[in-house]
Amino acid sequence: MHLTYRPASIMDISLCAEMLPDGFCSDPEMVRFMFQIWRIWLQEERMLITILEDADQKNNPVVAFGCSVFVTDDFVQEAATCVEPPIALDLARRVAAHRAPVLDYEAISRANLADGLNLLVPLIGWSHSKLTPSDVPFVKAKLIEAFEFRFGGYMLKDIMQEIYSEAEMQRGLMAGLSVRSDYAWYYQRIGRLPLPNARPYLLGVSREEAKEGATLSRSFLYTPPRFFFKRGERDLLVLAGIDQTDEEISQALCISLSTVQKRWRSIYDRVAAVAPDLLPGVNFPGPNGQRTGSEKKRLILRYLKHHPEELRPATPPEAGKETLSS
Repeated sequence: MHLTYRPASIMDISLCAEMLPDGFCSDPEMVRFMFQIWRIWLQEERMLITILEDADQKNNPVVAFGCSVFVTDDFVQEAATCVEPPIALDLARRVAAHRAPVLDYEAISRANLADGLNLLVPLIGWSHSKLTPSDVPFVKAKLIEAFEFRFGGYMLKDIMQEIYSEAEMQRGLMAGLSVRSDYAWYYQRIGRLPLPNARPYLLGVSREEAKEGATLSRSFLYTPPRFFFKRGERDLLVLAGIDQTDEEISQALCISLSTVQKRWRSIYDRVAAVAPDLLPGVNFPGPNGQRTGSEKKRLILRYLKHHPEELRPATPPEAGKETLSS
């Protein structure tokens, strides 16, 4: 296997339907409604979906996915006592009742510089038809790597994840999570138990609960951003950070190549204005005595690898709503 990850597009959501965990839901209408909500949330940037691909799978390389949303403080409190499993379907039901607890883009931007965000991972899945049992540990390890890439740099105050099976629950405990709910109250109410290998558990850890040295403790490390890149600039930098070319970025963001190059120039100007030491022109001079674009790009991406907070939504102090960079 040669695994890579990338942000999902709307077209990927239909593939996620083929990778749901065993025992997830027996109501196909509700599952279809959930995916309709995902499409809206993905477009509105309320939801982050990460796709794992295996380059050795030539026709359809998608082998796994993980989705995440940011939720309100009230929902964190409710989740441990009165949210029915699967939690991904509960979110969809709340949308239908006009009481969805999922933050929108502007709320995420504000909270990320205020008291922090509650991250919920309602669902991950992988292809049982494409992966052997020996492949699954490598897929899970890559999903963890993708999680760290996509959520490093957020000011997190709580992380929750719903998993399926006692084995997954034990792995979560080893990573530093604790059991928020085993949904015993729910199964007692409906008068039946789930299948042994498909029981849902809601796991979680707060910033205060995270133990130093635990796998997830570094997820709560946070440094405020310096550059406050515009929304479109951050979209570009996220894709460049996973080694996509300008041509691939153009296609992924549905913008022209000239717009990609315009955003790079804007990024270079912003970095030069805020941190001129990051792009000194004395070394590796180009034809005009300045660093070439490729050299500037390399230096910025190297910096962002260690400063992912620059890639996250954050409304600058005393600024209004963020607008998409042209």
